[in-house]
Amino acid sequence: MAITRASAMIGVAAAAPFLIRRFGLLAVLFVALRALPLRGLLAGSFTGFWVVLPVQALDGIGAGLIGIVTPVLVERLLAGTGRFNVGLAAVMTVQGIGASLSNVVAGALVTRGGHGLSHHVGGAVALVAVGLLLVFRHRIAPPAPRPAAWGALDT
Repeated sequence: MAITRASAMIGVAAAAPFLIRRFGLLAVLFVALRALPLRGLLAGSFTGFWVVLPVQALDGIGAGLIGIVTPVLVERLLAGTGRFNVGLAAVMTVQGIGASLSNVVAGALVTRGGHGLSHHVGGAVALVAVGLLLVFRHRIAPPAPRPAAWGALDT
């Protein structure tokens, strides 16, 4: 089943630059973040074997898109500051800490209430991220800077 996740992740990561140009960074980030609560809902609500495929596919979609969108967001937020590397390192450090802590929290939740609880809480955290994106969307995903040559066409 890992092949499903890997295939989805590689496929959407390869398509991400086209999707960002076509639909915008904010839309692609929104799709990536919406895949994760849906994944948590499916994984926590159903126990049949058939649910493994969509759960793995949704996980791959979220991971593939977020993996591409993160450096683009950092670049847009820090454009012109000369601090891209330190900014990306900070974001990746926070992601790594979150990934490490999520295993600890998931283990505690599984012990307390089972796998369903763990998946539902993970989906709820991802849903909070969607809400934060909607509230702070103009700060999180500012529009791409336009090249200077385009300014001459606007006058």
